[in-house]
Amino acid sequence: MIIGGEAALPERVARWRAAVGPEVLLLNTYGPTEATVVATVATLSGGTGDAPTSEDVPIGCPLPGVCAVVLDSRGQLAAPGTEGELYLLGGGLARGYLGRPERDAARFIPLEALPGSPRAYRTGDRVRLRGDGQLVFAGRVDDEFKISGHRIDPAEVETTLLGHPGVREAAVVGQVLAGGSRRLCAHVVAAEPVPLAAELRRFLLEVLPAPMVPSAFVFTERLPRTSTGKLDRAALRHVQPAGESAPVTTAATELERVVLNVWEQVLGVSGVSAQDDFFELGGQSLQSIQVANRLGVALGREVPVATVFRYPTAAALAQALERGGETGSDSGGLTPAMLADAVLPEELVPWQVDKGQGRDAPPRQVLLTGATGFVGAYLLEQLLRQTDVRVVCPVRARDEAHAMERIRAALKAWRLPDTGLAERVLALPADLSQPWLGLGPACFHGLAAECDAVYHNAAVVSVVREYGSLRAVNVQGTRELLRLAAAVRPKPLHYVSTLAVAPPSNLAPEVPEDFVPSHAGLRDGYQQSKWIAERLVQQAAERGLPVTVYRLGRVVGAPGSGTINPQDLVWRILLAGIPAGALPQLDVSEAWTPVDYVARALVRLSLVPRPGAVFNLTPAPEVRLGELFRQVRDYGYPTELLPVPDWCARVAASTDGAAHKATLAFFELRAGSSEPTFGLGPTRCERLTQALAGTGISCPPADRQLLFRYLDSCVEQGLLPAP
Repeated sequence: MIIGGEAALPERVARWRAAVGPEVLLLNTYGPTEATVVATVATLSGGTGDAPTSEDVPIGCPLPGVCAVVLDSRGQLAAPGTEGELYLLGGGLARGYLGRPERDAARFIPLEALPGSPRAYRTGDRVRLRGDGQLVFAGRVDDEFKISGHRIDPAEVETTLLGHPGVREAAVVGQVLAGGSRRLCAHVVAAEPVPLAAELRRFLLEVLPAPMVPSAFVFTERLPRTSTGKLDRAALRHVQPAGESAPVTTAATELERVVLNVWEQVLGVSGVSAQDDFFELGGQSLQSIQVANRLGVALGREVPVATVFRYPTAAALAQALERGGETGSDSGGLTPAMLADAVLPEELVPWQVDKGQGRDAPPRQVLLTGATGFVGAYLLEQLLRQTDVRVVCPVRARDEAHAMERIRAALKAWRLPDTGLAERVLALPADLSQPWLGLGPACFHGLAAECDAVYHNAAVVSVVREYGSLRAVNVQGTRELLRLAAAVRPKPLHYVSTLAVAPPSNLAPEVPEDFVPSHAGLRDGYQQSKWIAERLVQQAAERGLPVTVYRLGRVVGAPGSGTINPQDLVWRILLAGIPAGALPQLDVSEAWTPVDYVARALVRLSLVPRPGAVFNLTPAPEVRLGELFRQVRDYGYPTELLPVPDWCARVAASTDGAAHKATLAFFELRAGSSEPTFGLGPTRCERLTQALAGTGISCPPADRQLLFRYLDSCVEQGLLPAP
């Protein structure tokens, strides 16, 4: 089997090798017509060639009679491992282009780096020479475009655009406008319904850095082609959007215009409106801090970061700033609009099947969301360890290779093995915030037919963002996954939830292993979105879908590695407070559960059907944060315990105070609230304990020894100074 013509994805090669084995020789070839079609070849399977890695699939070594030379931007021989342009030499080169001497002079040239060598063909392709002597294709030289110092490969933007269900074809080119300004322009052949340019821009910002997102979009019925059928990029570079002058920023008030101007500076976007969501446009914690700082300069007064988090649209933020930027909590609970989101659509009913059909057969393929996250990486590792299933992982990425790269990076970050990853895991570019998970109806229903179970672990976790900016992934994504689980044939859905949905101790005496009604303690966006998602799962269970819920407490690092999750709130408090010499007085208790225990227990529980069950995965004694913070002093850090307002002031005034503004925003948002920041009643775990009896899976206590192991790891990684 001989392949060529476009870059081969390593995951697809791995699937070929797993399905076909070594019996069939798989060759990857490369070569332009000017060098008589094929110039290099790599053996990918069935021979002595190296198996492709996660990073690349080689195009191999030159065929007999062909010489390949890689030159850097200065025309010198490129060092092994670095990228350069590929030149081909040998008797197979064409004599030239008929009647085009100027093109001959540009493409068929002598090499100054190799004096006395025959003429060479300049391919225009970027390659890298591996240590084993094989070449790896890295893209086109002439398609690259620089904007604000960023080197951009339009093909990467095109691949991401094609992941949107509303895009049938796409071509992205760089344009130099009058006055010398530069931009990317995307030419799109749309499917029905035609997406808005703003929608495509938001879609791209979820995956790509802001400089790589086109500032102009042209919708067309077809893309221009050359006489040989290739995309005519030269023609596209001269096409301007119809009636375009400059992107219009729509704002109703002067203050809204100030906010939108700051957004454009920080996010690198244009054409946004006062109703766009800052976080949907790609805003992150760091950008929120930058927005607060720049607004403070523009308005001549301090703008709390918490205000930016609480009001994610320019209209709402402008109104809050007009009122003085108050950030205190509201009365809590769910609004009528949120309660409407908590109603499962009537048409979402599992298809009826014969009683017991397929129930006893072990799953062959499952879907796992959130595999690139902290808990998700461990869940993936345990699915590969405890079962023989093939795992499909939807990942926010530009293509399959990038999706697999993100999964592999997550496993590496948490020191987990990647054994069997290429053979048993399919990384699928997807977007949980979009209809059909961003996959389109055909792929969506294909997964519904092929997968035997769904593990829904993905969620946006933020204790400072409001409900509206979490709704798309946490609520709508859950609804779409319930739709997938119910389609074609009903299949188990294992939903990873949180103890944060339970009422606080002043509203309920304990946390049951059961669904909980809505309550006034649902105060922040994360609690609200997760409770609503859990309510959707509950309704699906009532309609006959075999669902199981697993509630997690504070998930901490695996004791064996000692690795912590630096995005966890308690660790953000510790990482901010220890260098400042102070920790907050928080007289509360909470459940701490090591992540490896969570993953082992959840996967084991999922292998036995328990439709409608709720498990609280927190069997260990609770941790008192006040005692934990005192143990930090025993470790050797001279820290004093301060009231929360004083602690916030101490951290803000410290050397690294600016880096911890997002952490301080959590407390700012709760300033003046009568509700406790933390605190639940005792958590019931009888169902969990009974189900795991005899499995050998037990939860280690979060004690002084474990805390010291975590602190040792923080020092080793440079997250904290040595005590």
